[in-house]
Amino acid sequence: MMNTTEATETREVTVKELVAAFKGKYINVSPMDHYGISINMQKATLELEEDDCSELYLVSRDEENRVTASICIDEDSIENIEKYDGTYTLNFAFCMTSVDISE
Repeated sequence: MMNTTEATETREVTVKELVAAFKGKYINVSPMDHYGISINMQKATLELEEDDCSELYLVSRDEENRVTASICIDEDSIENIEKYDGTYTLNFAFCMTSVDISE
């Protein structure tokens, strides 16, 4: 008999979909490799600033929810965002290691 379990597929999502998926939640940001610039945050939030050019903020926080660091990423710097089984991979348009974002 053939296995009929549903396969998990990778699909591309928008920045807005990424932010909506983690609204009100803490996230982990992990580098996929360690070359060039890599980002690693254990307790962070995502924020989207929508002006003339959308900017995604990765905001690191401490135990009391105070901001300890933030990184602003212009939407034009993002090559794509892939979702696979609850983890989102942010791929950059320049030489920088991709990062995985998960709850």
